[in-house]
Amino acid sequence: MAVADGPLERLTQAIRDLHRDAGKPGLRRISTAIRGRDDLKDTVSHETVSAILHGGSLPRWLKLESVVRQLAEWSVRKPDPDAEVRRFHAIWLEAVDGRPSAPITPSPPAPDVVPAVDNPATSSDTASSTVIWNAPARNAAFVGRQALLSEMRRLLESEPRQPLVIRGIGGVGKTQLAGEFANRAAADYDVVWWVPAAEQGQARAALASLAERLDLPRRADLHQTALATVDALEESRLRWLLIFDNADDPVALAEMLPPGGDVVITTRGLGWSQTGNVLEVDVFDRRESIELLLQRGRGISQAEADLLATRLGDLPLALEQVAAVQSETGMSVTEYLRLFGEHMSDLLGTQPQDGHASSVTAFVMVAVQALRERTPAAVQLFELFAFLGSEPVPVSLFRLGREANIKSSLGRALYQFDFIERIVGQLVRYGVARLEPRGERIQVHRLIRSVVHEQLEAAHAEEVRLTTHRLLGAANPGDPNDPRTWSLHAEIGPHLVASDAVHSDDLSVRTAVVDQIRYLERRGDYEESRRLGELAVAAWSRPPDAEAPGPGDDLTFRAIRETANALRALGRYEDARQMTQAAFDRLRSDPHYGEGHRRTLDLAGALGIYLRITGAYAEALEVDQNVVSLRAQVSEDSPATLGAMGNLAVSLRMNGKFSEAYSLDLRTRDGFTLELGADHPRALLAAANLTKDLYGLGKFRESLELIESVLPRQIQLHGDNHEYVLCSRRMRVLGLSRTGKHREAVRLAKENRRSADSFLGPTNENTLLSMITHANTLRRAKDLVGAKALADEAVDRCRTALGRTHPMVLAAAANTAAINRLSGARDEAYWSDQLTERELVAAVGEKHPYTLAARNGLAVDLALRHDLDAALALARVLVDSAGDVLEADHPNRLAFQANLGLLMIETGQSDEGGRLRAEALARLTTQGISVAKDEFVECEIEPPES
Repeated sequence: MAVADGPLERLTQAIRDLHRDAGKPGLRRISTAIRGRDDLKDTVSHETVSAILHGGSLPRWLKLESVVRQLAEWSVRKPDPDAEVRRFHAIWLEAVDGRPSAPITPSPPAPDVVPAVDNPATSSDTASSTVIWNAPARNAAFVGRQALLSEMRRLLESEPRQPLVIRGIGGVGKTQLAGEFANRAAADYDVVWWVPAAEQGQARAALASLAERLDLPRRADLHQTALATVDALEESRLRWLLIFDNADDPVALAEMLPPGGDVVITTRGLGWSQTGNVLEVDVFDRRESIELLLQRGRGISQAEADLLATRLGDLPLALEQVAAVQSETGMSVTEYLRLFGEHMSDLLGTQPQDGHASSVTAFVMVAVQALRERTPAAVQLFELFAFLGSEPVPVSLFRLGREANIKSSLGRALYQFDFIERIVGQLVRYGVARLEPRGERIQVHRLIRSVVHEQLEAAHAEEVRLTTHRLLGAANPGDPNDPRTWSLHAEIGPHLVASDAVHSDDLSVRTAVVDQIRYLERRGDYEESRRLGELAVAAWSRPPDAEAPGPGDDLTFRAIRETANALRALGRYEDARQMTQAAFDRLRSDPHYGEGHRRTLDLAGALGIYLRITGAYAEALEVDQNVVSLRAQVSEDSPATLGAMGNLAVSLRMNGKFSEAYSLDLRTRDGFTLELGADHPRALLAAANLTKDLYGLGKFRESLELIESVLPRQIQLHGDNHEYVLCSRRMRVLGLSRTGKHREAVRLAKENRRSADSFLGPTNENTLLSMITHANTLRRAKDLVGAKALADEAVDRCRTALGRTHPMVLAAAANTAAINRLSGARDEAYWSDQLTERELVAAVGEKHPYTLAARNGLAVDLALRHDLDAALALARVLVDSAGDVLEADHPNRLAFQANLGLLMIETGQSDEGGRLRAEALARLTTQGISVAKDEFVECEIEPPES
């Protein structure tokens, strides 16, 4: 990227040159190296390194010095680090205040922050002192408001500290006031972050972007990331200012407002008095109105400015726009007032409006009339904003939308090299739009957008709406699974929603909507993905009596599947299941689709997941078996068939058929390895699944050895907090714990549970499983107090997320009963096991491994209550049943035999019982499991992932 001339630009170019000479090391490598040095005065996150290399704002000196010293050490030129520091400090000082560089002493001063700017009106970069900044550039035409700016500072500094709510009618200049304050006060903060707050999704996304700049770990759920960012700010020592612009709902915003720093909120609404100190913003006073008109207009006298201000009611938005039109056209004030008066008369004669609304409508109509006479394409572009969102619109949207087949002068203008200057520039010069400093995004005030929408006649409005939809469809980058498309998806998303694109019949527009649903889910904004998905499904679903599928049916079923994914991520598992089941049933019975259709099979695979996660294990197995059979008829080796085989292996595991699952996972791993390579994500996932099969077969050492070979490659591929990595780490914990490495297992179990809770959220299936594993690991390490507390919490969370009789809930309850038994709470364990055993029989059957483990606990309960006959009878049934389910050397089967032998000894069958117990204990010992001579063997349950 080229840089212009100037001290800041020269500084950016110099650091880029040094970075190149150092071999262009990665951002994280630079950050890590700096963090590992004791001789540097500050640490630097990889995000800050990126900001320094990209330029645009002035970094803190201590951070820049650290980067310079590290790059100088790596540079092929081997410069003297002190000399490089002096060179960079000289350029840095020039950029601070425009001073020419002076001779620098060998020990240059190193201020922590750039000095505050005393006169912001003359500063070219008032935000330069702030390390982390995204607020809008300063409005050079800002006038007045000195008393309000002073009052803002006073209220923010008053005790007790509360958010400052700037409230006023539309067009009064609330956003401009907040932006001016941010620029003037920039030197007082380490962080100034602007949060568009009209939509919760946009606010969450803005806070998540701040998390990246703060180098905070990313959560899978964007909502959780936003809340974690708020918590991190609250706990940090940073000086920060958050500005929530255009907020409407104080209740929805409440969770995003951290105490401890400065918060500014702009709003048009009422009801904010409980949120913070409310500062009412009114129109300009007359002196300010005249100042703006004289500054922005052309040849306007003081008397004419006073007259204009009177007619416009001193509304800042109206004043600025009128000055822009008058300046651009050279129109006399008399002529402008005549046109303005004509439009006002028309308005007042047709619709009741308050004075300010009428003024805004009238000045917009004057501007549109002037634009239509000069540049019709500019008016056509302006009309599109009636259907676009409140967020700034990227210029790239119009460039990418050239193929939208727009039949007008605008369609031709989009192909012209000077489109921005000639067409967008006209809107800016007429005061109805703003262009961001780098010319990347266009913004139209939402009050002006509303006026444009209201003035469009119904037929023409529909035409403009369809043009907007085609433009968005053409601009869709597609492939939301590719992170390189995400920035464009983020740009067009708010406008798809605002333009009601879900009601378009254009397939390219519907495709853009489905891609947006998927993008939001991939980004972690599950709530927005669900909301858009449900809107699309409701709008597109074909009536039940339709004779044939429409051209958009495939998109409808894609939308259903993506929406169900979002519901699953939100913990709404039953809703995801019901939505997918209904779509699957319809496709299967539809003569135009049928059981073997590609879309039906796709939904069947998704249905199997939701059946498993909601505890319907047998139904899931039936569905997955059918999918594999149908896919194999087409190809036994295709990725789709291999994926279906992997799903079937999961269902087999959930039903306790570990040997069959192992055989299938082995075929799946070998197939993906042959097709895609051993280190492809799908091949590694299949290998990780083999470790779960081995664990279920009781082959703990083999499971541990395999996961320790797979996990490092998964971490290298996905990073530390990917869901696959967390699942594999759980399997490593289990392997360590079951092979006697209790201390390491407990430590890693705790780390993994915390990571899952933080990254995936408290109700995610894998978080719940990590809690169960941690509790079991503590029990095996003899920490019964810690195990009891965590096991109780796991049961409670599982019940909340999955329901009282879900197999995972019952498994957690059986584990808790074992802990209670060992802790001396024998009655509690007994009554719990009685209920759990009955409910497991109903949920998964009499011979499922979960049921067998729970029955083992119940037999021990009966023995401890001295009901030896009942305990013996149950133990005999258990041993017989295990012979049909578990292999001969499975630790649980040996545990059942050992317990039966002990019960036989206690009921007078010493010889036979002694032989049975001795044989079982000897075989357990060879597996590293030791049991005291008169001790019952406990069997915990470790459910696999769905």
